[in-house]
Amino acid sequence: IFDFLMPGYLGDAAEFRKQYENPIKRSETTNRFKPSPAVKEAGALAMESLHRAVLLFILRRTKSQVLNDLPPKVIQDIICEMTTFQRKLYSETAAAATLESFGNLTAVEKSKQGAHTLKTISLLRRIALHPSLVLSSEEAQRNFNISDIDSFAHSGKLLALQEILEEAGIGKRLQPGSSRSRFLIFAQQQKSLDLVHKFLTTEIPGINLMRLDGSVQEMDRASIAQRFNNDSSVDAMLVSTHVGGLGLTLTGADKVVFIEHDWNPQNDLQAMDRAHRIGQTKTVFVYRLITESSIEEQIMSKQAFKLHLANTIVSSENVSMKSMNTKRLLDAFASSGSKAKKKRQQLDNGLDPIGELKIGQKGKSSMKSYLSELAELSDEEQYQEFNFTSFLTEMKTMRSINATSNARIHAPDPAA
Repeated sequence: IFDFLMPGYLGDAAEFRKQYENPIKRSETTNRFKPSPAVKEAGALAMESLHRAVLLFILRRTKSQVLNDLPPKVIQDIICEMTTFQRKLYSETAAAATLESFGNLTAVEKSKQGAHTLKTISLLRRIALHPSLVLSSEEAQRNFNISDIDSFAHSGKLLALQEILEEAGIGKRLQPGSSRSRFLIFAQQQKSLDLVHKFLTTEIPGINLMRLDGSVQEMDRASIAQRFNNDSSVDAMLVSTHVGGLGLTLTGADKVVFIEHDWNPQNDLQAMDRAHRIGQTKTVFVYRLITESSIEEQIMSKQAFKLHLANTIVSSENVSMKSMNTKRLLDAFASSGSKAKKKRQQLDNGLDPIGELKIGQKGKSSMKSYLSELAELSDEEQYQEFNFTSFLTEMKTMRSINATSNARIHAPDPAA
C-alpha cells in the first residue's frame, strides 16, 4: 500500500527486507529458538524505525474503542492431547519426511524435497484433527493394523468438541420458554467439515446443523446466514473460514469453536467476529482447539508474533513518539513465543514438541524456515489429493538418494 501511495518511501522490496523484515523476523522468540540480546535489540530498533515511518499515515480504531455497548469477547485455548494412534502416525509421518542434510542433493532433488515438505505440513495438520483425513481404511489396516480408522475415538480434538457442545446442552430437549447457546464451528478444509458433520450427527443425534462452505453459491450465503440468525432451533453452523469468515453477520451464535487455524491471525479474528459484532447481546466465547505437541502450536506461535508486530506498529498506545522505546519492544519480542508448556518428552526422530522437522545441519535448513514463509498460504487443496503410502515411499527414496550422495562424498580416495 505504501509503495503504491508513496513510491520509494519505505524503499524497494530488497531494501525493506534488509532494513525491517529480516531483523524483525530474526528477533522472534519461539519454543526452540531464543535470539541473542543483540539480535533482539536489532529487531526492536527496526520495529521502532518502521513505527516512526508509518505513524503519521495510519489511524486505527478498534471495535472496543468505538462500540462501547458491544458485549465482551472471551478467547480460550483448549489443548487437546493426541490419542495413541494419532501420536504414532504423527511421529512416523514427520520422521519419514526428515532428511539428514540438504547439502548434497541436486537442485532438482532439493526442489522435490521442498514440495514434499509442504505436503508434510498439510499432512501433519490433518493428522492433528483425525488420522482418517490422510489414511484410507486399506492403508490403515495394511500399514498399522488398524481396522477402525474411521472411529472418532482416534481424535482428541473431536472428543473435546463433543464435551464443549454437551456442556452447553446441545442435543438435549429444550424446555419451553428457555434458550441455550448456539455455535459457529470453523474449519479450514471442506473434508474437515465433512468429518465434523459426520461426527456430530452420529454422536449427538438430536443436534440440528446448518452448513456454509465453498459449495454454497456466493449469492445464497447472506440468506443462509439470515436463516441461521432467525431460527433458534438450529444448534450450530459448520463454516469454512475462508467462505464464511468475511462479510456475514452471524450474531445468532454466542459461542465459536475453531477446529483448525489459519497462518494469518487476521483471518481467524475476522471469522470469530462474525458473531461478535453489532446486534450481539451476549458475551461471545471463542474456543480454539489446539492439538498438543503438534504443528498447531507453531501456527499459534506465528499468529501471536504477527499480532505483536501489527499492534506495535499501529497501537493507539504508541501514537506519541515519546511512548515508543526499545525496552517496550524488547519486552514484546520476549513474550511473543508460544506459552504452551511442554508436557511430554520429545516425540521421535527429528520431531520436536511443536512439530518442527529438523531437515539437517549441513544445509542449515529446517521446517521452521518453511513455516516462516507460509504466512500467505491459505489454499491447501493442491496438496490434498495424493496417496499417503506413495508419499512415504517417495520420502524414503529421497533419504536413500541423500545417503548415497553422502557415501560418495565421504568415501576414501583409492589413490590416496
